[in-house]
Amino acid sequence: MNLNAARSWAVQELADALQSVLQAMTAIRPRISWQPLDDTAPGDTQPEESIWWAQAFTGLPSPSVWLGATVTAVNALGQSVLSALGTEDASPEDARSACQDLFAQTANALAKSMSELFTTPVASNGVTAANAPQGTLAVTLVVELPAVPDAAVLTVRCDQDFLGRLAEALASSSTPEASPAERIADLELSVHVTLGRTSVPLRDVFKLMVGSVIDIGKKIADPVDLVVNDRVIARGQVVTCKGSYGVKLTHQLSGSGVDLCRIGN
Repeated sequence: MNLNAARSWAVQELADALQSVLQAMTAIRPRISWQPLDDTAPGDTQPEESIWWAQAFTGLPSPSVWLGATVTAVNALGQSVLSALGTEDASPEDARSACQDLFAQTANALAKSMSELFTTPVASNGVTAANAPQGTLAVTLVVELPAVPDAAVLTVRCDQDFLGRLAEALASSSTPEASPAERIADLELSVHVTLGRTSVPLRDVFKLMVGSVIDIGKKIADPVDLVVNDRVIARGQVVTCKGSYGVKLTHQLSGSGVDLCRIGN
């Protein structure tokens, strides 16, 4: 089992969730980056005292993910959330509470991503204060907010049994990447057939009435244009098909509008 690949998946999903939640709470999209830590590093590698929270999920090892942040980072993140709500000069306790709520919302978003991976419902069991974990694969998460002078540095640690479950799910769900053509194959496009075109003076338009005939400058045997998204892609002949009009394609056109090949005889 590739635990490093599972860790990368989990941390990237967590970072994306944290970015979306922060943007929703503050109306500002933060910049978030991460890099692995030495697997043997102790849990208190940050230069100042850290506060830790544990995230648990239904059907998975509990806890599965830990988030650690220095007091400075907690104050920065918590204050950014509270400032968006109109609260300035919040106390450290208020900032810590806001930070925990931020991580709880992030856990909910991460659970949704895991539900898609496992194809079974996964829910967050909440975020609780915890001690620094030991012997877990860790990364450093750097959160940069425009209104905060210094980036908030977080440590993310994942339980190895949890990563093992992720690795199994990732291996079973891996499928060959679809080509660009396959990814857009179900896209619906507007298709119409152009019989012909003509220009009519405005004074003659005013004279049009029921029974008027407009010459479009084409003979009955002339080919018609097959148009997709305002681009002619083929030409053909008008035919009847099960009581309706249809078009039998006779020429396929290249992107420049020059005949590429003739279809049929």
